[in-house]
Amino acid sequence: MQFPVVRTMKPGPFDSTPMPRPTTATAGLGAFLASTVVSVIASIITFANLDTVLDVAARDAGVDPDAFSGLERTSTLVATTFGLLWTAFALVVLWFAWRGHNWARIVLWVIGGLGLLSVIGGPANPIPALDVLTVLQWLLLATGIVLLALRPSNGWFRDEGRRRQAVRG
Repeated sequence: MQFPVVRTMKPGPFDSTPMPRPTTATAGLGAFLASTVVSVIASIITFANLDTVLDVAARDAGVDPDAFSGLERTSTLVATTFGLLWTAFALVVLWFAWRGHNWARIVLWVIGGLGLLSVIGGPANPIPALDVLTVLQWLLLATGIVLLALRPSNGWFRDEGRRRQAVRG
């Protein structure tokens, strides 16, 4: 499979017209967006089944689910809420990457890498749909990381940075 050659800017007269985004960058950013959507769906499912999630966590810890105080419920809600805030942060970074900011692509790699580190524990959710969503999210993250690292994506991010720099003066 051959990727299109990405035009790179040469010194001299400068065209401030943005270059078209290569398919690799578009697909990589799309994979990160899809991963974010999957994360939101998983959060909604978790919120909707919070009692089940807490009961399974209590049983796994060897504790009577009725012995759970409000602290466990509150900490679970805070963790899930933090996950939604993290999702909002990821969407902002994704927007900057869509506009060609290389720093945002690097942040997406870090976010994706952290997401892939969760593979170590493996999916073990009390709700089977969450296991499916977790595996789907891993696949999307890995795809996004690889596609944003390919040569056409690298060239586009580099050239967009140079274009913005030249437009600023």
